[in-house]
Amino acid sequence: MPAPALRLLLLPFAALGDEASLGVWARQLPQLLSRSLAGSVATVAPLWRDAHSGRLVRSEGALPASVLSGEGEAAGADWVLTGAVAQTDEGLRVDLRLHAMHDPDAAQAWCLPFAHGSEGAAFAGLVGQIAARLALPEPLPELLAAEPLWPLLCDLEVESELSAAGNAGLAKPTFAWSHLRAAAASSPAPAWVDRRLAERRLLLQRIAPELLPAFDGAGAGAAPPTHDLSTDEVLLLLGISSTATPPSPHG
Repeated sequence: MPAPALRLLLLPFAALGDEASLGVWARQLPQLLSRSLAGSVATVAPLWRDAHSGRLVRSEGALPASVLSGEGEAAGADWVLTGAVAQTDEGLRVDLRLHAMHDPDAAQAWCLPFAHGSEGAAFAGLVGQIAARLALPEPLPELLAAEPLWPLLCDLEVESELSAAGNAGLAKPTFAWSHLRAAAASSPAPAWVDRRLAERRLLLQRIAPELLPAFDGAGAGAAPPTHDLSTDEVLLLLGISSTATPPSPHG
């Protein structure tokens, strides 16, 4: 009888800095990791939201040990992965820590650079490192993110807003898929973009069918976007200020 799959819980990463784009990286890297790790039951703790505004918030420091153990026990996890992202001159630095629920001495910590222009390769390396540290099967190539990685993370962020609040969660709902259209128009187009466009249409059909005509019109006969959305444009779309924000009460 095969052994049960290892259970891994991923918690939203901390964002070590005032740059609002770090919040997207911190929230969505764990989401993408959960989709990419083979041979484990990978779940992601719910994203935290401000009780008054409903906006996604980010952790701005290491989570207390009590939170790690409580979340891990609630998920029935064998391991818990936490992390933090910070900007560097070359791109990003991602600090990671694996916590063993039943053996605190088995914790593992390391860091990985995400250089500008090669974030997808860095992510593939991260998946491979986690798989090796947990003795998981080698990840399948099609499960890994291709370049560019930023539009995919933005789309996961938009999807989380749509899932939680419908189109009211977006400042400009008709542009909620512009980054996907731009990625599809790039040469070569990322391998994941067609799947994400299909998934986005299904999501809109379920929660915001009034947006389907605009979505279908953008994909049939409309001129492709002339450029991908900038970081500030995506954050504006999500209603996130691109300037320094006060510390979150959840950080």
